[in-house]
Amino acid sequence: MSIGLNAGFFLLALPTGWFAWSRLKTVARAYENKRLSDAQLLARTWWLMFVASIAITLANVYEKPWQWLAIFSVSAVAYLIFPPLLAWTLGRLRIDRRRPSPRTLLLLRVFGYRARTEKLFDRIAARWRLLGPVTMIAAPDVIARTVDPEDFLRYLTGQLSSAFVQSRDDLDARLAGFDRRPDPDGRYRINEFCCRDDTWQATVVELMRRADAVVMDVRGVTGKRRGCEFELQQLAARLLPEQIVLVVDGTTDRGMIEGAMLGQGAARLPKMTEVARNATNETNQVFANLINAAYGDR
Repeated sequence: MSIGLNAGFFLLALPTGWFAWSRLKTVARAYENKRLSDAQLLARTWWLMFVASIAITLANVYEKPWQWLAIFSVSAVAYLIFPPLLAWTLGRLRIDRRRPSPRTLLLLRVFGYRARTEKLFDRIAARWRLLGPVTMIAAPDVIARTVDPEDFLRYLTGQLSSAFVQSRDDLDARLAGFDRRPDPDGRYRINEFCCRDDTWQATVVELMRRADAVVMDVRGVTGKRRGCEFELQQLAARLLPEQIVLVVDGTTDRGMIEGAMLGQGAARLPKMTEVARNATNETNQVFANLINAAYGDR
């Protein structure tokens, strides 16, 4: 009896696993072709969980087979009508009619501060997606904020290495495929570049060339921690000070920043906004400064 039950579960798991894998590939293709956004995927997932929980609750109350059939039939219809209804609603909203022309934001930061970087991402980069695409160098400190169906599929198939920029030709190909179009929900995407030690500098320079505004979190930077000195020098050499917003705090060595940027021939330093820990109002000021950096007269 135990063997038969286990065999039944095994046989049921095979078609279930095949269906789940097929759906995952379908979702990844839809996301890649911009028929589906991450917000739509999240909404559809929550709706599926809600419908399923209601169906299971009702099935535990009613015991007759015809009642079960009615419950699951209505639940299936309720789930299936949600995606087209959501797409129709987003089409009617037409967010792009009520906003300025898109601008690209480059997000730079000191690596190793996961909680701080996630807050900066949530309060600035996520909001910027209504105005234009965001570019950044991918790292574990923001992986929970940037993972998408394509990334998840690469992880499951063991193809994560294909996401890394490994050569100049690889970088050129990825830049040629830079995503500048909004998703169906009106938000733009995050173009993250996974780099190796020998490709990150060339990548960040190319991202600077394509940025309309740059925000760089230099909190905690001191003369002994000069890991972001290269980015500061390149920013000074390639962008106007009006296009750059630096996020600083009391621990930032501003003398090091001044030496790195003015040493590249910059006439003046960019705007610095001091942000204390968990200071929402000050982060809002950073966002306002970025709006001015991207859309202000120059």
